[in-house]
Amino acid sequence: MSRFTKQIASYWKQLGSVVRNEFRTIFKDGGVMLILIFALIIYATAYSLAYGSQVLRNVPIGVVDECRTPTSRSLIDTFNAGPNTYVAYNPTSMEEAKELFYGRKIYGVVYIPSDYGEKLYGGEQANVAIYADASYFLMYRQVFQEVVTSIGKTGAMVEFQRLIAKGANIPQAQATTQPVIYQSHNLFNPYLGYETSSMLAKEALKTGKGIYDLVLEHKLMSEEELHKVLQPENMVHPRKKIGE
Repeated sequence: MSRFTKQIASYWKQLGSVVRNEFRTIFKDGGVMLILIFALIIYATAYSLAYGSQVLRNVPIGVVDECRTPTSRSLIDTFNAGPNTYVAYNPTSMEEAKELFYGRKIYGVVYIPSDYGEKLYGGEQANVAIYADASYFLMYRQVFQEVVTSIGKTGAMVEFQRLIAKGANIPQAQATTQPVIYQSHNLFNPYLGYETSSMLAKEALKTGKGIYDLVLEHKLMSEEELHKVLQPENMVHPRKKIGE
């Protein structure tokens, strides 16, 4: 065996030794094992469970209202206006709200301080605290998005009223408080989740019933809404949800 061949063999041997030592170190490190192995399993399981309900709606939240004025009650009403959240409890203190949160009866808390109305109409910045369940990212997203949107709309309405009181006309006040208007369009299937759609398709093949009849049988949509959705002109183009 030539000297060059011996050097190459020696290098490969050293490389193999380094690789073995590195792998041995990696698999002996609990933190590395958690990230590389168990985190993938946990994430894959948690991710699928999070989407098990297909579409997350009506997440219960609690509101601690220390202001107790028509202004604060008007803000609370906006939390019930959207499809994502509803006010399930009105705890009298943050301690009571904390118990409800850890008891999994609510997944978010909104705290309205006692000076909310005074500051809002006194020209000062009013503060509202939001606490959302960050351990369940879908819950967090729904609560945070709905509450922030509601607070933003309330703030815009207050600013609108201030401008009108100062003598601005309605178009000017609208352009100032909401310079950009956006429209949200649900593409593809904005009504039923993937799992429900798959279930209907399988049942239709098995029983010979039509999708139309199965949707009504399972009370997934009203007959009027289903009729509008299945009209050809509403099925061939992206659109916003019927009735929005």
